[in-house]
Amino acid sequence: MLYKFRGIAFNVKTVTYGRTGKPAEADFLAAEADSQGNQLDNVDFHIQGYIYGRSVEETRIKLEQALEKKEGLLVMHDGRSVEVKIEEGWHIVKDEEFDDKYTLDFNFKKIDNDSLSLKIIALKELSDKKLMRVLAAAEDSAVSSFNQKFAVDGFPGFVKIQTFDNLVSLAEEMSKRAADRMLGQVVNPVVGSLDIMAAGVGGIAAAVLSYTKLRDLLGSLPDGDYFHAYLDFLPISSKATKPVYESAAAEQVYQNAAASEQLIHQSALLQAVDEAVNHKEYTSNDEAEQTIEKLKSAAETVTFETDSQEIQSAINQAVDMGIEQIKQKHIVATTFKNYSRSFPAVVIAHKLYGSENVADKALKMQKRNQIHNALFMPAGIGLEVEEE
Repeated sequence: MLYKFRGIAFNVKTVTYGRTGKPAEADFLAAEADSQGNQLDNVDFHIQGYIYGRSVEETRIKLEQALEKKEGLLVMHDGRSVEVKIEEGWHIVKDEEFDDKYTLDFNFKKIDNDSLSLKIIALKELSDKKLMRVLAAAEDSAVSSFNQKFAVDGFPGFVKIQTFDNLVSLAEEMSKRAADRMLGQVVNPVVGSLDIMAAGVGGIAAAVLSYTKLRDLLGSLPDGDYFHAYLDFLPISSKATKPVYESAAAEQVYQNAAASEQLIHQSALLQAVDEAVNHKEYTSNDEAEQTIEKLKSAAETVTFETDSQEIQSAINQAVDMGIEQIKQKHIVATTFKNYSRSFPAVVIAHKLYGSENVADKALKMQKRNQIHNALFMPAGIGLEVEEE
């Protein structure tokens, strides 16, 4: 069974009531609960499970960060959800037999369903799911448009050869641009053969899309600038030129190249929206505002090059929704504090916010104010801090 806590997925083997040992997965959120139903708000849930796979270390870090926030939405495998608080003593332990696996042991306590925090978290969960649907719908529109324009069958053999050469050229350019943002990581998923052309249009569209999905290709590189790598894909163009003389075959080569370029640009923008909302870390409100402006500018560029109103509408909807989520998730209310003496960032964070997640808040304060040494926050100037 796949569960999520604060959006981080993990596999579950058993779920039991912490106090009674009764299996909980079937009815702990059921409206028609049994005689114990009135006591569920005060019952702990003991969850045992595991995480595994190539990106297990990334998942472990994200899960630990989620658990350190103490409270959040626990989503069950069947879609039901409840706000819970993690109890002390949780464990994420490396499996003795498999290097790419960790075993999990958590105790959660259910929080009142009527609490304001649950409603807020539930709304965020719905908003996240809606953005995923909108991004997927926009990608479907882009693929549909590509499929209508791209063709090699029924044309002379040189159409297929030149079309493949143009695809290779596009992928090589993407590889160079991605490497600049990924600290030299080489990205070139194109296979040097015409086999890609044998898969039919659907296969070609999927291949072109795969070039733009850097997180799928590379995993999560800690120092990779994915957001700007996606934006770097937007100016990419192939070597194909519009034919001077009228020729259906030559025109199709050009149309195939143009369709591939547009699909790359559209997919890259959608990936940039997802990156900006769900992965990019912001050190200040200014950085979030700059990201929003870059997305707006990119959307204008990408929608201008297509004559499809459906694609224009789908992309604008995805970008607008992404911008709203950036504002909700990453732009926080701040104020300025002035201290007559120099203190370490962690001391100031503790004074302002208390001990919970103090190291994380101190780091955010340091980055927001662009202070080189966290041990010596400057005195006598206004430090921008999150409101208490």
